[in-house]
Amino acid sequence: MRRYCWILFWMWACLPHGVWAQEGESCVESCVRSHSLFRFPGCSQMGPELAGPDCYEVYNSCLQDCGVVLREVSEYAPSPNQVEDQWKQAQVCRSTVQRFPFETASGAVRIDSQWSGYCECLNGRLLLAPCGHRRTSCNQACSGKKSF
Repeated sequence: MRRYCWILFWMWACLPHGVWAQEGESCVESCVRSHSLFRFPGCSQMGPELAGPDCYEVYNSCLQDCGVVLREVSEYAPSPNQVEDQWKQAQVCRSTVQRFPFETASGAVRIDSQWSGYCECLNGRLLLAPCGHRRTSCNQACSGKKSF
């Protein structure tokens, strides 16, 4: 029995990362990690961001595969685990963009006009940011100091 377990462990340990979704991983994360173009230097994860010339194609392809679209609602119920305003990435607007949040970013991050998505505000507001919007952070947009 012990030998059988070692064989199974060896097979699991030698499989490429991303074959199975890791616990807590979203559809987009799992898709990106298993995508054929997800490898250095074309597209790789650098901290909480994706970086590289192939990431535009990988990321937008996975968003479509997972059915992620901009929401039409303007209100939502924040998760009990959410402790700050946050950015949710929905699309990269141009193929020349080489670095962007994997899926979520802190409310303090300035949102580039070439990123499309929405802010989930702690006050329950959901603010859409289409391609070409004004550059600001979710903290500023959620507080009403600035808008997209």
